[in-house]
Amino acid sequence: MKSSDKLTIMLELVRENGLRWTAIALGERIGMIRPERRHELERKNKLPGFNTVLYNRQVWSEYNWSKMGEEWTDSTSWKNALVNNFINKYIKPGQVVLEIGPGGGRWTAILAPQASILHLVDITETTLELCRTRLAKHRNCRFHIVTDATLPFISDGTVDFVWSFDVFVHIAPGDTLSYIQSLSRIMKQGGLGVIHHPANGNVRGGFRSSVTNEFFSDALQANGFKVIQQTADIAQEHNVKHHNDTITVFERMGKGA
Repeated sequence: MKSSDKLTIMLELVRENGLRWTAIALGERIGMIRPERRHELERKNKLPGFNTVLYNRQVWSEYNWSKMGEEWTDSTSWKNALVNNFINKYIKPGQVVLEIGPGGGRWTAILAPQASILHLVDITETTLELCRTRLAKHRNCRFHIVTDATLPFISDGTVDFVWSFDVFVHIAPGDTLSYIQSLSRIMKQGGLGVIHHPANGNVRGGFRSSVTNEFFSDALQANGFKVIQQTADIAQEHNVKHHNDTITVFERMGKGA
């Protein structure tokens, strides 16, 4: 990343988070303040912290996608277990599917053959172009660049299934809440979602955001969803505990539910 880009990002951090957050972050850096204090401030005030949209867009636009995201796949058995227990278990053939943050398309290639329409949304054109090439034979894919979390290009009550993995772990609390509010608008009653996110607010690094299990569950329930499952376990010895993450499965409830 160029020095000018780093300066722009630093100024953006101060602008989006404010002086109090900046002072706490500096104190944390020199070892005078515990990270939990910053994380709590980010959740309480819906601050992006280090996980700003600008930073994420810069990082993933410049990232070397030569391995198409498979560098984060623990093993073939790990991936198969995840697909069987969190995609194949919940998706039905012919549904309208939304994937948030497809990256190099490692999950997209599995979702596309099962969907009638597959909406792919990402904050970078780099990854969308990768997916356009990889999925050229699938005419059911729709590619959308995200400028904010409102997802205005998707109509109300049209999505059956939502999938996102290795993405919300980097999305700030306020933006996570905005996405959930948008999902409440676009998902059908009874629609299901599976999202991988931090469990305990950046406790174990991995550039995780300050989102916690409680924050994510509360946001879902406040926006008309029911949490079906929240777990770090995939199957047998397979899990997402390396950076203290969670997979949440949820359902869109009807009005008055």
